[in-house]
Amino acid sequence: MTSNDNLRTRAPRRPSPAFVVACIALFVALAGTAFASGSVSSTQVQRLTAAQQISVPAHSTRALRVPCASGHTLVNGGGGFNTSTAGAYVVTSYPSQNGWYVKGRNNATFAQTLVVVANCNP
Repeated sequence: MTSNDNLRTRAPRRPSPAFVVACIALFVALAGTAFASGSVSSTQVQRLTAAQQISVPAHSTRALRVPCASGHTLVNGGGGFNTSTAGAYVVTSYPSQNGWYVKGRNNATFAQTLVVVANCNP
Protein backbone atom coordinates (compact mmCIF):
# COMPACT_ATOMS: atom_id res chain seq x y z
CA MET A 1 0.00 0.00 0.00
CA THR A 2 1.41 3.36 -0.98
CA SER A 3 0.83 6.69 0.67
CA ASN A 4 -1.36 7.70 -2.29
CA ASP A 5 -3.81 4.90 -1.47
CA ASN A 6 -4.51 6.47 1.93
CA LEU A 7 -5.29 9.83 0.35
CA ARG A 8 -7.97 8.54 -1.96
CA THR A 9 -11.35 9.97 -1.15
CA ARG A 10 -14.51 7.98 -1.05
CA ALA A 11 -17.39 8.76 -3.33
CA PRO A 12 -20.11 10.61 -1.40
CA ARG A 13 -22.92 8.35 -0.20
CA ARG A 14 -26.50 8.92 -1.22
CA PRO A 15 -28.74 10.27 1.53
CA SER A 16 -30.99 7.74 3.19
CA PRO A 17 -34.77 7.91 2.62
CA ALA A 18 -35.25 8.89 6.28
CA PHE A 19 -32.91 11.86 5.84
CA VAL A 20 -34.78 13.00 2.73
CA VAL A 21 -38.15 12.77 4.52
CA ALA A 22 -36.75 14.69 7.52
CA CYS A 23 -35.47 17.47 5.25
CA ILE A 24 -38.82 17.74 3.48
CA ALA A 25 -40.66 17.89 6.82
CA LEU A 26 -38.31 20.62 8.04
CA PHE A 27 -38.83 22.64 4.87
CA VAL A 28 -42.64 22.32 5.10
CA ALA A 29 -42.63 23.32 8.79
CA LEU A 30 -40.47 26.38 8.16
CA ALA A 31 -42.50 27.39 5.11
CA GLY A 32 -45.75 27.10 7.11
CA THR A 33 -44.39 29.30 9.88
CA ALA A 34 -43.21 31.88 7.37
CA PHE A 35 -46.61 31.86 5.67
CA ALA A 36 -48.45 32.27 8.98
CA SER A 37 -46.23 35.13 10.11
CA GLY A 38 -46.83 36.92 6.82
CA SER A 39 -50.60 36.35 6.71
CA VAL A 40 -51.57 37.40 10.26
CA SER A 41 -50.78 40.91 11.45
CA SER A 42 -50.51 42.01 15.07
CA THR A 43 -53.64 44.13 14.69
CA GLN A 44 -55.63 40.98 13.83
CA VAL A 45 -54.63 39.30 17.10
CA GLN A 46 -56.56 41.15 19.75
CA ARG A 47 -57.14 39.86 23.24
CA LEU A 48 -58.84 41.35 26.24
CA THR A 49 -57.57 40.35 29.66
CA ALA A 50 -60.06 40.55 32.50
CA ALA A 51 -58.63 40.25 36.00
CA GLN A 52 -60.04 40.48 39.51
CA GLN A 53 -58.69 39.85 42.97
CA ILE A 54 -60.14 38.92 46.32
CA SER A 55 -58.71 38.87 49.83
CA VAL A 56 -58.64 35.42 51.39
CA PRO A 57 -58.59 35.63 55.20
CA ALA A 58 -56.29 33.42 57.28
CA HIS A 59 -57.34 29.76 57.50
CA SER A 60 -60.14 30.06 54.95
CA THR A 61 -61.16 29.26 51.37
CA ARG A 62 -62.56 31.71 48.82
CA ALA A 63 -63.62 31.41 45.18
CA LEU A 64 -63.82 33.96 42.38
CA ARG A 65 -65.10 33.81 38.79
CA VAL A 66 -63.94 36.37 36.24
CA PRO A 67 -66.29 36.62 33.23
CA CYS A 68 -65.40 37.74 29.73
CA ALA A 69 -67.08 40.91 28.53
CA SER A 70 -70.33 40.56 26.60
CA GLY A 71 -69.64 39.41 23.05
CA HIS A 72 -66.16 38.08 23.87
CA THR A 73 -65.10 34.43 23.96
CA LEU A 74 -62.89 32.85 26.60
CA VAL A 75 -59.49 31.66 25.32
CA ASN A 76 -57.82 30.63 28.59
CA GLY A 77 -57.28 31.78 32.13
CA GLY A 78 -55.80 31.00 35.48
CA GLY A 79 -55.18 32.26 38.93
CA GLY A 80 -53.07 32.13 42.02
CA PHE A 81 -51.93 33.98 45.08
CA ASN A 82 -49.81 37.07 44.56
CA THR A 83 -47.21 35.86 47.08
CA SER A 84 -45.27 32.64 47.35
CA THR A 85 -46.01 32.17 51.04
CA ALA A 86 -46.31 28.57 52.17
CA GLY A 87 -49.84 27.60 53.05
CA ALA A 88 -51.66 29.40 50.23
CA TYR A 89 -52.58 27.31 47.21
CA VAL A 90 -55.10 26.97 44.39
CA VAL A 91 -57.66 24.25 45.10
CA THR A 92 -59.21 24.27 41.64
CA SER A 93 -59.03 26.33 38.42
CA TYR A 94 -61.17 25.83 35.32
CA PRO A 95 -63.26 27.56 32.61
CA SER A 96 -66.79 28.39 33.73
CA GLN A 97 -69.66 30.06 31.84
CA ASN A 98 -67.46 32.04 29.41
CA GLY A 99 -65.12 33.05 32.21
CA TRP A 100 -62.52 31.56 34.54
CA TYR A 101 -63.19 30.14 38.02
CA VAL A 102 -60.54 29.72 40.74
CA LYS A 103 -60.88 28.52 44.31
CA GLY A 104 -57.99 29.20 46.67
CA ARG A 105 -57.17 28.05 50.19
CA ASN A 106 -55.14 30.15 52.63
CA ASN A 107 -53.70 28.20 55.57
CA ALA A 108 -51.37 31.04 56.57
CA THR A 109 -51.90 33.15 59.70
CA PHE A 110 -52.61 36.33 57.70
CA ALA A 111 -54.84 37.34 54.75
CA GLN A 112 -53.54 36.88 51.22
CA THR A 113 -54.74 38.03 47.79
CA LEU A 114 -56.10 35.59 45.21
CA VAL A 115 -55.83 36.89 41.61
CA VAL A 116 -57.91 35.44 38.76
CA VAL A 117 -57.34 36.21 35.05
CA ALA A 118 -59.49 35.45 32.00
CA ASN A 119 -58.08 35.99 28.50
CA CYS A 120 -60.88 36.66 26.03
CA ASN A 121 -61.08 37.28 22.26
CA PRO A 122 -63.51 39.82 20.81
